[in-house]
Amino acid sequence: MKKIIIYILVCLPVVGFMSCDYSEKTIIQERSIDLFCDNFIQSHSNWKQNQIINEKANNDLEDSLKANLSSGLLSDFPLKLYRINEYEPGKFAAHLNTDYSIKTKYNFTFDVIALVLKQDVAELKSDSSYAVSGNFKKFLLDDYRNYSDGLANTPKVQIKKSDDSIPIIDLGIILMDNVTLKRID
Repeated sequence: MKKIIIYILVCLPVVGFMSCDYSEKTIIQERSIDLFCDNFIQSHSNWKQNQIINEKANNDLEDSLKANLSSGLLSDFPLKLYRINEYEPGKFAAHLNTDYSIKTKYNFTFDVIALVLKQDVAELKSDSSYAVSGNFKKFLLDDYRNYSDGLANTPKVQIKKSDDSIPIIDLGIILMDNVTLKRID
């Protein structure tokens, strides 16, 4: 009887261990911008119906972003510091863009030009990830070159179809001031 009990106590955990599913699963952290996009897509469920409706949805997306970017919409989204430029004597702009190694719920592309204080420049490290919060000033187009001599990923705000079922959401080139850049390791 003791042998049976010992056998059960030894074999069952081993069998259970062998039957566990250890396949790699990607856990995607839901962020503020994801919830914002969930609500936007839900209220614009026909955004991919045709070009006219998509254009209207893109205009609504831009307006909605303007209204929400200053309220911390990107404060938990990691962006990579691409470069820092002195755009005027004594004035600095940090150019951050989407970190494609981070798994997100949507296929995001966007750039943030963050106007930073001179004393903050020494603390910033290229290719590190930062969360950005601050005041939204405007969307930039070609005028982003006034602040950065780097390349921008996304010249306009738009939502578009992708090859998979996950929409591509371009948030444009966002200019922010009074920023806080929080390093994410």
